[in-house]
Amino acid sequence: MASYKPADFYVGLVELFSILLPGAIMVALFLDLLTESLSRLFPDGLDVGLSGWVAFIVGAYIVGHLLKHVSTGLLNKTLYQYYLQFRGKDLAKLKKAVQKHMLAGSPPMEVFSWAKSVVRLSSTKAAGDIEQLEAESKFFRSLSLVFASAMAFALFKQEWLLAFVSLLLTLFALLRFCRLRKKEAYATYGYFLILKDQERAEVDSSEPSPIG
Repeated sequence: MASYKPADFYVGLVELFSILLPGAIMVALFLDLLTESLSRLFPDGLDVGLSGWVAFIVGAYIVGHLLKHVSTGLLNKTLYQYYLQFRGKDLAKLKKAVQKHMLAGSPPMEVFSWAKSVVRLSSTKAAGDIEQLEAESKFFRSLSLVFASAMAFALFKQEWLLAFVSLLLTLFALLRFCRLRKKEAYATYGYFLILKDQERAEVDSSEPSPIG
């Protein structure tokens, strides 16, 4: 029987937070608009039972994937990098320290992705902590697009209060994403360096002491 690992649970948590939850919130926000459109297609009424819930979950999953794809392209390489220019000096020092451990024959990966892979293979506890931060950061990354879409819809309907609240929520989600993303990178580099220090200490302790 396969043994349970904390990382096994957190992989599911990443999928839940980054795909299903944002997709479900997006579908729920625009459910009234969707219901109005469906009522025109089904004037006799639509029986919403088990099939309705299945359709909602499938729709949330598909929309969640779209949100994840769009938010990754829009925010990871733009907003987050801009955020690091002002709040990432300490992180840049850690990144350089980790980069020194990359060998010439290492796979062609970014330092962050390489360090995360090493940590995942070395410590399930560290992997669980990092992937929990990853799940939360991806949740707020997708959620920012949900709130931005709600703001655009509110502006179209000329509901100014709703648009203002959606704007505040969008800004909050963006800031929260950047902070959690940085915290994830900080934890990844920190765990990596700790593991390397432990390896070095184990090697030193295994070497025979010189006889004076």
